[in-house]
Amino acid sequence: MPAQPSARAGQVDIVIAGGGPVGLMLACELRLSGTDPIVLERLPGINQTPKGNGLVGQIVPMLDYRGLLDRLRQDATLPGRYRATRSGRCSWTSPGSAPARCTS
Repeated sequence: MPAQPSARAGQVDIVIAGGGPVGLMLACELRLSGTDPIVLERLPGINQTPKGNGLVGQIVPMLDYRGLLDRLRQDATLPGRYRATRSGRCSWTSPGSAPARCTS
């Protein structure tokens, strides 16, 4: 189905391609600065498959600056520990559970 033109077409200050974490945070920051951004996303809705495996880089201090980091950390799932050996065996420990073992 082709995308429908926005009712706001021609009335925005900035167009942002992509509604992922960076595009949405950029839109929020621009709006706070008084500009009128629009975010264009090719997917019709929220994808239920996670795309990221954590928050790294400049997004962490930005979220902290805006007071959002503690709330995200509170709801986050913590990764387990992974250790590989030369023999191809590995062990992974999930927080709060017994170690899980695997062989490759």
